[in-house]
Amino acid sequence: MLRFTKRADYGLMAIHYIAAHEADGAVSSKRIAEEFAIPHELLAKIL
Repeated sequence: MLRFTKRADYGLMAIHYIAAHEADGAVSSKRIAEEFAIPHELLAKIL
């Protein structure tokens, strides 16, 4: 079974969110962090 680190998992979640909401235009890292309850500072470093 393939296991990802939390950072990799958060990154994949963010990429999926961006792809799913491409019709909405630009998506901020703050919006993604709020959606998934991820600390914004951590997500900003990952992206």
